[in-house]
Parts: sequence; C-alpha cells; structure tokens
Amino acid sequence: MKVIVTELVAMALLILGMFGDVILLPGDIILSNANADVASQFVHWRSFGFGELAKGNLALWNPHIFSGAPYFAGFQSALLYPPNWLYLILPLARSINVGIALHVFLGGAFFYAWAYSRKLHHLACFLGAVIFMLCGPHFSHIYSGHLPNLCTLVWVPILFLCVDKMHVSKDLRWPLLGAFAVAMQILAGHVQYVYYTAIAGSLYASVLLLRTPGRVRFAASFLFCYVGGAMLAAVQLLPGLGASSESLRGSGVSIDFASMFSFAPENFITWFVPGFFGDMTSLSYWGRCYLWEMSLFISVTGIALAAYAIAFGGKRPRFELLLPAGLLMLLALGSHTPWFPLLYEYLPGFDKFRGTSKFTLQATIFLIMLSSIGLDLILKEGLRRYKAVRLVMSGTALAGLILAIGVYFSASSEGLWTGFMQGVLGTGEVQGFEQYSMRFMEAAGSFASQGLAVFALTSLLICGIAAAVHRRKHFGYLLVILALVELTVVARGSRDTFRLSAVLPEGLSSFFRTHGADFRVLMPDRHNLSMSYSALDIWGYDPSVLRRYAELVASSQGLPVKEVAQYISFRQYNKPLFDLLRCKYGITFKKDGANVFEFSTQVMPRLSIIHKWLLLEDRDRILKFMTNSFNPRETVILEKDPQLPQDGSNSRGQAGVSILDSSTDHLTVEAELSQPGVLLLTDAYSEGWRAKPLKGSAQTFYQVVPADYAFMGVPLQAGKHKIRIEYLPAEFVVGKWISIVSLSLYIAAIFCVRFRRRPPQV
Repeated sequence: MKVIVTELVAMALLILGMFGDVILLPGDIILSNANADVASQFVHWRSFGFGELAKGNLALWNPHIFSGAPYFAGFQSALLYPPNWLYLILPLARSINVGIALHVFLGGAFFYAWAYSRKLHHLACFLGAVIFMLCGPHFSHIYSGHLPNLCTLVWVPILFLCVDKMHVSKDLRWPLLGAFAVAMQILAGHVQYVYYTAIAGSLYASVLLLRTPGRVRFAASFLFCYVGGAMLAAVQLLPGLGASSESLRGSGVSIDFASMFSFAPENFITWFVPGFFGDMTSLSYWGRCYLWEMSLFISVTGIALAAYAIAFGGKRPRFELLLPAGLLMLLALGSHTPWFPLLYEYLPGFDKFRGTSKFTLQATIFLIMLSSIGLDLILKEGLRRYKAVRLVMSGTALAGLILAIGVYFSASSEGLWTGFMQGVLGTGEVQGFEQYSMRFMEAAGSFASQGLAVFALTSLLICGIAAAVHRRKHFGYLLVILALVELTVVARGSRDTFRLSAVLPEGLSSFFRTHGADFRVLMPDRHNLSMSYSALDIWGYDPSVLRRYAELVASSQGLPVKEVAQYISFRQYNKPLFDLLRCKYGITFKKDGANVFEFSTQVMPRLSIIHKWLLLEDRDRILKFMTNSFNPRETVILEKDPQLPQDGSNSRGQAGVSILDSSTDHLTVEAELSQPGVLLLTDAYSEGWRAKPLKGSAQTFYQVVPADYAFMGVPLQAGKHKIRIEYLPAEFVVGKWISIVSLSLYIAAIFCVRFRRRPPQV
C-alpha cells in the first residue's frame, strides 16, 4: 500500500510540475490555446451556466445564442457533473485550470487501478498511468480546450477495469462501479466519446466473452453497466436526446460531414515522431485535420514495450488487448476505409457524429496496457531474446537516422519531401493552409528530421537499457525514466495558455449595459461572447442549434436548406428577417478593439400581438415567402389553424402586452386584446416550451406553436390574459424522477453489497 501511495504522490507531483504555475499562482491565465474551444466557448458556457446555478437556477434554456437554444440538454453544459462544481467555489480561470489538472491526475489514477487489478508490477502500473496522462490522444486536448473531452475520457479505464472483473467474478460491486463510470461519462458532457466508449467496451467484452464460462452472467453484467448508468444519468440523457431530435444533428449528418476528421493514415508516424507534422507551438501543424485528433504518441519506449508484450506476452494479451485495439484503429480510419459507408448506413448512432479519429483514444488505452505488460514481463522475468531485441532496436535507430538525413537534405530543394507535403495539402483536409511556402517546407523538413533524429537516439538508448536489463532485470526502471522524459518533454512543449481578459474585450460590457437588452447582435467572430455579457446573439458556436432556426437563418443568407450546418458565413442583410431576429447591431473585432455598427433602428420587440395570420404547412413555401415580400409586423405565418376568428378588415384592434417577470427558462406575460390575435415571441421555437394560464386569464388552455417557422406563437382570444410561458421539456421531468429513483436504488444496492460482504461479528 505504501508503494501505491508513493506512486500516486509522484503522479500528483508530476501534475504540479506540469501545471503548478497556473494552479497555484494568482492571475487570470488559462490553459489551452487562445484560439481554441476554451476561449471561444467554454469560458462563456461555464460563466453562464454555473453563474446561474450559483443563483439557484438550473438553466435549461440558453437565451444568449441562436436566438435561444437548449442549454442543459446540450450535454456540454455538464452542470450536474460533480467535479465541475469547482466552478461554484473558485474563480473562473482557476476552476478551468484545476479541473484540467484534476482530470489528468484522475485519468492516471484510474489507469493505475486497472493495471493494478491485472496484478502487474507496481512500476508497470505507474508507467501505464503516466503514459495515459501525457499521451497525445489525451493530453493534446488541453491545447484545443476540449474540456468535456478531457472529463469524459478519464472514466474509460474504470469501465475497462470493471469489464475485466466482471469477466472473472460474480461480485456485484463491479457492475455497480461500471454503471457509475458510465453515468459520469454521460454527465461529463461529451456524448460522442460516450458512444465510442460503448463501442470499444462492447468490442472488449465480446473478445472476453469468447473465453468466458459464464457468458450470460457476464453479458448481463456488462449490459447493466450501460442500462444502470443511463438510468442514473437520465436527468441529463433524456433531455439531451430530446433536444438532439430537434437539432441539426437529430436526423443524422450527411456522409460528407460524418467523414470529416477521419484518422489520416500517414499520421501513424506520430507513434514514433510526435512532431513530424509540426507540434502547434514551435511549428504550425501542417498535416491533415488537427493534431489533437491525429496524434498517437505514447512514447517510443511505450511502443517498444507494447511490441515486446505482443512478441513475448503470450496469446492472451495479443487476443484480449491487441485485437480490440486493432479493430478500433480500423474504425478510426473512417472514410479512408471501404466499410465506412456501411457503418454510416447501418450502425445506429454512427451517422450522428463526425471525427471517427476519436476512436484512437480507446485504441491507445489498450496499447498502453500492452506497454505496462511489456515492462511487467521484463521486471519479473528479465529480458527474453536479448540479441533479437538489440538487433531490432539498433536497426530501428539506424532506419530513423537514415530517414532524418534523407528528409533534411530533401527539404532543402524541390524533391521527395516537398512532393510529400504538397500531396498532403492536396487531400483538401489540411486546416489553415492554402499552400505551403518554400521557406515553410524547409522549416517543416528540418523540424521533421530533428524529430526523426530524436526517435533514432531514443531507440539507441532503449538498446543500451536493454543491455543493462540483460545483465540485471531491475534496470528496467530506466525504461520508466526514459518514457517519463519523452512524454514530459512533448507534453510540456505542447502546453499553451492565454489570459481570460484577452477574450473579454474592454468596452463591450459598458456598451451592453447602456444600450439595454431588448435586441440582438451579430458577432460573427465571437458568438458565444454574448453569454459572458448577458447579451443576445442571433448565432452561436455549438452543435445545439435548433434545425428550424438554422434553416431560417441559412435561407436569409441565400444558402440551400439541404446544406445547412452549424457554421454559417453571414454575407447579406435581409432587413425584414433581421428585424424579426431583433438584430440591431453587428460587432466585429480588430486588434484595436471592438467595432460596433448598427443594422437597424427599429427591430421588433420580444413580444408582439399580430392579428393577421397566414397558414402554410410546407417548409420550403414558408421559407420562400419569408425571404421575399414578407412583413413580420403585419402577418404571422402559422402551420396549423389557431382555431380563432380572423377579422378580414385588416384592423389591428386594441392590444397591449408586457412581461411581468422572466428568467432564462420562463417569462410571465400579461396581455389584453380587443380582438383575437397571436402572441408572437421572437425567441426560437422548441417543443419543450409550454404555456399555462394564471389566475384571471380569459382562457383555460394555451398552446405554444411554431410561428414564422422558427419562432414561438401563442393564439389568444379577445380579453385579458396572464400566462406563464416556460421551457420545461417532458424529458427533463421524466429523467429527473428516473435519476432520483435510480440513485436511491443504487445507494441501497451499495449498502446491501457492503453489508453482505461484512464478516460476521464474533
């Protein structure tokens, strides 16, 4: 036990060495790149969501982007994920940094537990933990600011540990722990990793199932992990699925979109040379897609040890670990394989996401376990086939050196290297480059050759350590040190930071404070910034955008509805629609600050009473009508008969409407009409909105219906009305009660298992 504690402390010290400056020192410095997702999204999402939670409001709706969109149901809000409650205690910048460091440590601790459960040598457990913490498929997500990714990934080793235990044991603790791990993944906020982990876990369990006597029990236990986890997290899962059905991705993405960010085959070289295509800090990454999706680096030492385990560890590690790792890597290749269209067409859920390269993380975890097994074999048995190992490693070193020299000299002129780089660029999957300059290609060749030289040197060092281990097996600890040096140098080199103040421009706060709030803006460069200023934007940066709304906005920009995506380039101004969107100002950003310009002086109010309506049921007809001669102040488009008499005299009648109180998720409205009309709310429509009468209302029943295709309408009879309009999806209510009941049963099950295992008192 002392050894375990010592190694966990060593891991914690490693984390402090990596992040101590941003954790312990005062200031507003935040981990990740200034142009990545923390800066563009999660600074604002965490500020809004946990700011509301601190007030006692669990924000189900986000009024600040996309003219309103589901917030809690968007998964990435992660309001109920327990480690995220740091945001209720610590300042925003400190919360982000501590959360990242905590999850890197937890990932290592959980992998250590999995390796320890396989009865590996304690140094082998430590090595696997360190590799998992700092490996490319995991650590590089810090640079990209993928907070939900980091939080979701760390629970994978715990799930695999439970699969191992359920394979050989009837103990109910392991299905219960597995269900907890699945629930934590769901609450952590990255549903794609939950889905991919389920596929990886199913592959792993299927491989073990072939060699399990109690197959029915094992299969039932594994199934319980996911059923139980889903029930525990139903309060998050059910609203998320409900909101997804209304979002752009609800009916699946196109196969072209799904094929984006498939793992690039040439990036297999990052197993050995992590910066072959650049490292994002010293040299811009010039390979396909993004490095945080395309890096496989687990250290040269880790790969060598994994190969050793495959060669000398027997059939079990090859069958149980290498097979699922290989299958997952084939899935990661995505559109580069012939089976991708079949998976897209027939595997449920596969058509909801892009980025099959994310399968590399689950594949890497199996490879890291092979690395731990390789070191375990060396520490317990000594080095086998020393001459063969020496020959392979020295040959590898020589090959790396020859390649380094070849790349270096080829890069100085138009030769193989420049042809290779142009070939990568020609794939059309390179982000941020239209062409490579000759100077950049020379710099990239020099950088790659340095990486190859380091690979050759590392291979030579492994060869030398192998000679020492051949004499005395305890020198195997030198492999741990070498791997630690490799991983630390690469991880530290990829670390980047920015200041919180850099993403919160001065002057905007006072602008929004002095100009009121009953309007929206368009900030094409920083949509989510509106959340930090309690402002409203007509667009946003998140896949949670509602399909109806996205289709309307795309039509306003002359884009085909079939091609609508969460990314829209605003290139034209449609005054009637922009007035309906309440878009009064545009804001762009330059080095000298924000530039504010006015679109319109007469945008529509949030609430209007419209006495004339037009019934249109077909989407294309509605959008065509709205983008041509449409006056949203005079006419509202409905898709169903409101069952109200309509005055054909074009008389507006007398009408007044006001908001008595409001929050993120509700508003109380008072209205008085002399003739029937439709209460138009210029907030995005979702099926989760409900309207109920309050005391003194003229109606006993109110219905929220789509109005002007993407907004909300409430048909009103003549008379006085007092209505509470609330966003409260049925999925949230049902999910909440399922979670409450499931949590109660889960706690009871834990107590039953605990007391059943307690030895009798003498």
